Amino acid sequence: MTNHVYEYHLDVRKNKLCPFKLNIVSNYSIYSCNWHENIEIIYVVDGSGKIRYGNMELDFTAGDIIVVNSGELHRLYSDKDMKYYYLLVDESFCTENGITTANQVFTPKFSSEKSRTLYQRVIYEYSEYEKASSWLRVARLRVAVLELLIDLCENHVEQENSDNSVNCEKYIKKAIGYIEQHYNRAVTLEELAKICGITKHHLSREFKRYTGQTVMTHLNKTRCKNAEVCLDEGMSVTETALECGFESVSYFSRTYKKLMGVLPSAHKKRINVR
Repeated sequence: MTNHVYEYHLDVRKNKLCPFKLNIVSNYSIYSCNWHENIEIIYVVDGSGKIRYGNMELDFTAGDIIVVNSGELHRLYSDKDMKYYYLLVDESFCTENGITTANQVFTPKFSSEKSRTLYQRVIYEYSEYEKASSWLRVARLRVAVLELLIDLCENHVEQENSDNSVNCEKYIKKAIGYIEQHYNRAVTLEELAKICGITKHHLSREFKRYTGQTVMTHLNKTRCKNAEVCLDEGMSVTETALECGFESVSYFSRTYKKLMGVLPSAHKKRINVR
C-alpha cells in the first residue's frame, strides 16, 4: 500500500508513439512531496494556489505556466476554485528529439501568451487523439508537444542550481523516500539523520525549508494518506491505525482529523453511504 514519493510514470512510457499524459484537475488538492524524471508542465486555467518547489514557495494564478524540472522536489496546494492541466512528457521523447531535460533547468513559473497558445494546441490535439487514434492525429500531437518543448528551451531556461542546493535536495529526497517505505512503523528524526549522513538539526532545518513542513508532520501525512486507502478498502479504524504505524487508535483519530479534515470513522461512514 506504499504510496511511493518517486513517480515512475510507467503508464506514460508504455505508449511508444505518444509517451505523454495530459489530465485536467478541478478540485481542491494538497499533494505530498514527490519527484520524477519526466518533465511536468502545468497550465493554470482558473483559481490560484501555491507550489513548494525545491526550497522555494511560489504563488500562481490563472494564466501561469509551471514547469517542474526533472528530479525536482515539488508539492502543490490548490484552492477550491482552481482548475489546471498537467502534461507529463516522457524523457524518451525529449531525448529522441535532441532535448535533454535532465540537463535543462527551466523557469519554474512564468506567464507567456505564446506558451499558453502552444499549450492550448496540445490540449486540443490530445483531445482529438483520445477520440480516435490515427497516424495523422498521433503526428499532430507529437508536433504540438515538441513545439511546446522547443518554446521552453528557447525562452524559459535558467542556470543550473548550485552544488550545495543539489546536495541538500538529495538528503531530503532520501529522507522522504525512507518515510514512504517505512511509514507503517516507528521512524525517528535521529534514524533519518543517520541514514542521510547528516545531523538531525541539519535535516530538520533543511526538510522544513524544502517541504514547508516538519519531518514528523510529513510522516503523519504519509500515514494518513495510506490510512485513507485502507479505510476505502474496508479496513476498520482500529485495523487501519495498526496497519499505518499509529501508536494508538485515539492518536490516529486526532491526527487524521487534524490533517484530513474529518475523523476516520466519519470517512468510513461517507464511503458506506456511496
